[in-house]
Amino acid sequence: MKLKTLLTAALVASAFAPAAASAAPPLTADYTATDISGTNHQWYVTGTTTTATTIATGGSVTFNYVTGNPATTRHSVAFTAAAMPTACTPALGATYGFPTPPARAPWVTTCRFDTPGTYSFVCQIHSTMRGTVTVAPDSVGAPVTGSVPATLALGIASSTNLGQFRLGVAAEYTATMPATVTSSAGDATLTVNDPGPLAPGHLVNGTNVMAQPLQVKATNAANPATTFAAVETPITLLTWPGPVANDAVVVSFKQPIAVTDPLRSGTYAKTLLFTLSTTSP
Repeated sequence: MKLKTLLTAALVASAFAPAAASAAPPLTADYTATDISGTNHQWYVTGTTTTATTIATGGSVTFNYVTGNPATTRHSVAFTAAAMPTACTPALGATYGFPTPPARAPWVTTCRFDTPGTYSFVCQIHSTMRGTVTVAPDSVGAPVTGSVPATLALGIASSTNLGQFRLGVAAEYTATMPATVTSSAGDATLTVNDPGPLAPGHLVNGTNVMAQPLQVKATNAANPATTFAAVETPITLLTWPGPVANDAVVVSFKQPIAVTDPLRSGTYAKTLLFTLSTTSP
């Protein structure tokens, strides 16, 4: 028995995977004025020996002077007029610093930064006591897209054989063939038809017609228990309610022969047309 397939489309789908997103900068940071020695003074990110930090737009930084060493040591945090925080609590003085003038510990001020950029600060007494606050730009949506071309593909074996028919013996002869269905459409339907002009749905041997029609069914993982139907008219084998990729399908054939069915020596065959179609491309 020969079989023929009809493919309405056979394209390859593609898409781009988004790259892993980086962590967003924090909204807050904390600095501590540290007297390492009588001549070595630093602004450190609290708990580190780092002098630079990054926060998100709209975030805030708190500057702490907890304990002086010696106690008479005075510090401040001062910015330039070109790159000042949006606001500080308590507020910066006329020289863009707090406290004004620099003061002994303890004191604290918290500044808010609403504009992206780099903000440098320094102690107004100790010029080497410096640090920077980088304010990252606002987060914005960055779409990552990929396209899937229209795909409707049916892969099926070219033929199968029901074996040798025995005259005068009641039997059912069966055979199977593998198929694969791939579709990007909103739905898909697999049908089979006998388009030949002679005895649709029946195997023929020249002008001799098999008494009983050929029966066909198709199964897949979602539909393992379908039933045979004669191919005398076009029949629906399987349907898919949405996209599917490389769905394994088994097409099964059955030819019943009764004790009294006449059989002519030679080969009985029929070319069937399998069609994968959609109503929602």
